[in-house]
Amino acid sequence: MRAHVVATKAEHSQDYQAILEDWDLYLPKARTCNTECLGLPKGTRLFEVNVPVFRLQVAEIKGKLRVVSATDLFH
Repeated sequence: MRAHVVATKAEHSQDYQAILEDWDLYLPKARTCNTECLGLPKGTRLFEVNVPVFRLQVAEIKGKLRVVSATDLFH
């Protein structure tokens, strides 16, 4: 699919730009867990980002970024 999007230059279309704006795609939001959350200790920094189809929550664990949650973006 990615090759098709690139070949058709879809990322430059007005429809594609509207989707990016409507869904807040690729705009990470950072937050800190005030209590234990997702099995992680209090104070853990989470980064939430919407990508097509999924909302990902990523945390830095032992110096590496790890996906700790992936939910359906449409629900």
